[in-house]
Amino acid sequence: MLGFDFSERTISRWMRKAPRGPEPAKRWLAFLRNHREAIAAMDFFTVPTLNFSVLYCFFIIGHDLRRILHFNVTRHPTSAWVIQQLRETFPYDSAAQFLIFDRDAKYGTEVPAALRSMNIRAVRTSRESPWQNGIAERWVGSCRRDLLDHVIAVNERHFKRLLTNYVTYYHEDRTHLGLNKGTPHARVPAVARGRVSQIRDSAVCIIGTTARLRQKAKGGKLSTRLQLERSVTRTANMSRRLRISRPDSCEDWL
Repeated sequence: MLGFDFSERTISRWMRKAPRGPEPAKRWLAFLRNHREAIAAMDFFTVPTLNFSVLYCFFIIGHDLRRILHFNVTRHPTSAWVIQQLRETFPYDSAAQFLIFDRDAKYGTEVPAALRSMNIRAVRTSRESPWQNGIAERWVGSCRRDLLDHVIAVNERHFKRLLTNYVTYYHEDRTHLGLNKGTPHARVPAVARGRVSQIRDSAVCIIGTTARLRQKAKGGKLSTRLQLERSVTRTANMSRRLRISRPDSCEDWL
């Protein structure tokens, strides 16, 4: 332009260092807040198995209540397989207005065309910008921390069973700060089922909760709420025994 020749590599390096205005990020966050009830997001994440094979987990999550609308597992994801999952997720006229997803090559050009035929507006995130699909990415992180860091999937069937149990726990018992400490399926109020007035040893309850989640991930049959009630009962009994055996004053030790 001015008589200087620059390589493409030099220009791309300086473009990454160039300051960027906050306006695009603000517009994107405003879009997520204003249309939260009409937005869904989909994404993939990989899971290694016991025999070192790789499984691909596909899921669709709603932005309004953080509810998992659909999930499935496959070894060989294709665009035709993704389109079938979308049809199972949004039957008839129950489709969301916007669907957020990244620029993964697995979607190809067939998935956006299928979304247009379903009257769903495809919203693709920018390249290397996972923060634009933050709710889906956060669920992937929760699934890894709560489940996959403790259990290794043996095969596709085993992982589907683990994920089914985890999604049930995620919907019914796992609280979310974004939902004002509620759950996607709205837990039963404590007044209707009784509530614990005081817990002196909260560590016992926390250990019981972790053990319940691991048992449920391994295919345990006891429900999460029943396990929690038993854990609280053991905590109350322990506190009662400690209170009875504890002397009221120093003179009792003499």
